[in-house]
Amino acid sequence: MAYWDDFTPTRPIAVSGGIKLQSRGTPKTDTWAGRWLASLESLYVGTRLQAGRTYARKGQVLSVDIEAARIAAKVQGSRPKPYDVAIGMSVLHPVQKVEIIDAVKERPLLIAKLLAGELPQEIADVFQERKIVLFPTSRKDLTTTCSCPDDANPCKHIAAVFAITGEQFDRDPFLILKLRGLERKDLLAALPDLASDSPANGEQESDSPSTLSPGPISPSVAPIDPATFWKAPPLPALSLNTRVPTVPAAVPTQLGVFPFWRGDRPLLDVLPDIYAIASQAAVKTLAGEPPPMPPASPVPPEPVTGAKLRGRQRELQS
Repeated sequence: MAYWDDFTPTRPIAVSGGIKLQSRGTPKTDTWAGRWLASLESLYVGTRLQAGRTYARKGQVLSVDIEAARIAAKVQGSRPKPYDVAIGMSVLHPVQKVEIIDAVKERPLLIAKLLAGELPQEIADVFQERKIVLFPTSRKDLTTTCSCPDDANPCKHIAAVFAITGEQFDRDPFLILKLRGLERKDLLAALPDLASDSPANGEQESDSPSTLSPGPISPSVAPIDPATFWKAPPLPALSLNTRVPTVPAAVPTQLGVFPFWRGDRPLLDVLPDIYAIASQAAVKTLAGEPPPMPPASPVPPEPVTGAKLRGRQRELQS
């Protein structure tokens, strides 16, 4: 039997390009990461979770893959080969999925937020009201394994994946539902469209121009000249009436966060500056002006070696 006094701490092999935990303190309980970690802390008492956060801040987590019922990750430890971490959680029963979707349909505000790409905290209340587990409430709700030699479960490698996953839940909360087997596209497809212009039962369709119906399509076809059919039409005159978009990087912002981003700064915080510089350069290029040159990197001073220093001393003495 191994005793704690016999334990020799080991240092993990430093890696480059790992997934680093961005937050420094403990997540707030009103965030998805806070709820996730609070549920885990209620199951696992001790310092393992804190040790995992330290591991995660160093960037020891190499990869994380979240699918239905499973989280698969690789964590670099003290051995050359990274450890394989697997976290399992049961998926929702089909009947439970129907209950959740039907409950969401009764809340127009919740539907509006979901259709706007947001997973509000109120979805957790829907699960709780129907006594359906969203986050683990007992150890039987989770299965955790790691290929490391540590007998403790969870080990610090599993705890590091817990921390990284929780932070990713804050960036993309729909991953929580994906882990429980409810895909985002399936949930949104089952919701009614609040912006639909379809008439209610018993109402007649309006003839106003705002109707979405395209109306009858004429079967007539414009005559085609075989001589010009395969020739491209002339290009329109180039218009220089261009302007820089008022909201840079609008499309990437709508796409959402980059999963498990490895940079020191969030990607969506960096892209707007890059898009703004590129837009200004494009406008100047179209106008025939030279694009702005990026600032030159400062040239580091040439290091003075011992031989050069002795040579300069001889020059001063001569």
